[in-house]
Amino acid sequence: MKKVCLLVTHEQSGSPALFNILAAHPRIQGYHTGRTYNHPLVLQELTALPHKTQTAAAIWLDELSHNYQFSCKELYRICRFLYMVRPAEATLNALIFSGFEPDFAARYYCYRLRRICEMAKRTPEAVLVTFDDALTGTAFPLIEEYLVLKTPLFGNPASFPTAPVGLAKWDLVKSCQESYERHLFFLRSRLRCNR
Repeated sequence: MKKVCLLVTHEQSGSPALFNILAAHPRIQGYHTGRTYNHPLVLQELTALPHKTQTAAAIWLDELSHNYQFSCKELYRICRFLYMVRPAEATLNALIFSGFEPDFAARYYCYRLRRICEMAKRTPEAVLVTFDDALTGTAFPLIEEYLVLKTPLFGNPASFPTAPVGLAKWDLVKSCQESYERHLFFLRSRLRCNR
């Protein structure tokens, strides 16, 4: 079976930069398909897309940032999973800057963190990447080991976005940060990560 890796994250996590780093690897072909993974046959649609390498080591990559995008339990045993999260203040400010209403941004963020944890329960061998781990590259060795990449990953810290400041009210940031810390504690207890 062809190999698929799903980057499971939330909007404004910095994941596009990590996605591009992964997709630049000779064995990984990245696509932002927008597909809903609700049946194993969806993988055939992804792996039918062109890949830069023609060997059995090829990996197809897609990114999921919304809860509705993944619902097929059978895919937990078929795919590889990378999870990426970012602390509340930077995420909320970036979401609001991109057009989200503040309360909607907070709800989206907290519900998305909860869904990421639900998925992580089923993928204990997967890798957790925080924004800082991706920015510094400290998560790269874990990803390389997990995906069995012999060629190392290389990233440019400048490719990771800086968030605007001061757009989210402090009480909203505080409640969302508490949610982030609670979910991060759970994710670190379940997944491979830098501690």
